[in-house]
Amino acid sequence: MVPSRGTTPKRMNHRVRRLLAFLELDPESAQFLKRFKNLDFAPEAKNCLLNCMIQRHRHAGALVHGWVIWDNEPANSCEAEAHVVWAKSSILHDLTPRIDGEEKVLFVPDMRHVATFDETANPPRTHTYDNARLRDGVYTPPKKITLPFLIESDLPALLSK
Repeated sequence: MVPSRGTTPKRMNHRVRRLLAFLELDPESAQFLKRFKNLDFAPEAKNCLLNCMIQRHRHAGALVHGWVIWDNEPANSCEAEAHVVWAKSSILHDLTPRIDGEEKVLFVPDMRHVATFDETANPPRTHTYDNARLRDGVYTPPKKITLPFLIESDLPALLSK
């Protein structure tokens, strides 16, 4: 069964190219990334920004903001999910495990849509973007959103170690 948002596209198809055109992104910048597992902490699903902030804090490198692309051929839809990866020596690494267990994603950098973490807020929150969608040829652009951070997470404490 295909999740409602879809799965990693096997190739750069017409739907993906069209979604990237709406986002004004170059399809040539897209990369298939396998999940990087050589970490000295346990990254959390759905916390890509903090996972990458911790990795950068511990091992230098850079945060690269962008989108993970999901394709759902049976539903004639495609989505771009805001995502952050870690770069070291210009090589991109996806640190964040997926709830669905998918080990490879199609990532497209986009430094115009940058997520931020506000640890001074109570509770802490992430400022990010919801998904951009292309369904049956109709485009829905991403909107800025604010998400409260999960208090039970251990990730914020790792930023100070």
